[in-house]
Amino acid sequence: MIDLNLTREEFFARCFETRFHHQRAALREVVFGWKDVNELLYVMDPGAHGVRLFQDGPVDETKFVETYSELGVNRRRINKEALYRLMGEGGTLVMNRLELVSSTIRRLCMSVSELCGAPTIANGYVAFDGNGSFGKHWDTHDVFAVQLFGRKRWKLYEPTHPLPTRHQTSRHLKEFCPTMPVFDDVLEAGDVLYVPRGWWHEALPMGEETCHVAIGTHGPTLADYAVWCCQRYLRDHFVCRKSARLDDTASNNLVGVGEVVAEVIANRVTFEEFQRDLVASERLSTPFHLEHFVAPRRYPIDDETELQINSMLRVDVDRQFLSVNGAEAPRDLRIREVLGCLTVRSHMTIADMIIALPHLSAEEVRAAACALVMGNRALIRSGSLGPIS
Repeated sequence: MIDLNLTREEFFARCFETRFHHQRAALREVVFGWKDVNELLYVMDPGAHGVRLFQDGPVDETKFVETYSELGVNRRRINKEALYRLMGEGGTLVMNRLELVSSTIRRLCMSVSELCGAPTIANGYVAFDGNGSFGKHWDTHDVFAVQLFGRKRWKLYEPTHPLPTRHQTSRHLKEFCPTMPVFDDVLEAGDVLYVPRGWWHEALPMGEETCHVAIGTHGPTLADYAVWCCQRYLRDHFVCRKSARLDDTASNNLVGVGEVVAEVIANRVTFEEFQRDLVASERLSTPFHLEHFVAPRRYPIDDETELQINSMLRVDVDRQFLSVNGAEAPRDLRIREVLGCLTVRSHMTIADMIIALPHLSAEEVRAAACALVMGNRALIRSGSLGPIS
């Protein structure tokens, strides 16, 4: 769905965490307009975890959210008149975690995850005018800004604190933002801009309708791995189980503890266990296909249907025998082999799987592919599914 005109290897070599990338017309065959925005506003929870408004800072939700009682249950809703007025005065509508409520946005997130191999989430920004949502700031995660419709002006500035982690925000450091941008251009519908974490930026409406989603990547850092190692393994070592003497610090064998930590962290097998642990804990909410699996005979199978592994993580260890999206590895060897195809190529049509697995019949491949989708291990990327043979 997103084409940055870069291979995965080129992205990591040229851009990842070091350099922005602007790609014109990177988004193809995705229709997202006012109907979608209005539908999301109708179903999303108003307030800090769902729908918010910004106008020179966050707007107090009491100014556009009202509480009421319905059949004895307290509920909240957006005050439409207040919303229209505030946005007409230059406010920006922010919708958090759109991948949880929109299958279209979920597919965009999966497309970014396929490139960078990390979990992704998406927030949406809608405006007509104003000074933008947050002013100049940096994010503590990489961002792929996808312009869905309208236009928006973006300015990027060199980082002053490279690769910040979650607690290292720019909130009180805005005076340190460089004065000259290294990128100043307008994103049009279909454009995508990659902004590495730590790069100062601001997104400015242009007095016309604009809607974009910011897809943020949230992969583990090496510090996360080190913390995981310490929590998982240090208590297994005798030298680390000794009490820390506060009254006689010289008696603490800090060198010995450091050697244990270094040995654990540098162990390749330990890192593979860390990878498996992340994979085993992954849970994704993805679209349903009731018609294909409840009444499959009414929908003939299409071998041009393209499937994608239902995971945002890319790991080096053998994915074929790991759990996928909370589902244990299938026992059926045919299903394992089809899953193995998706772990290597990420997405394939059923026709390509039939060619890649000549020792299996076409019916066996189709049935295995359907079983993967039904079991939430794979999702339909394009095309349609029909009967389970």
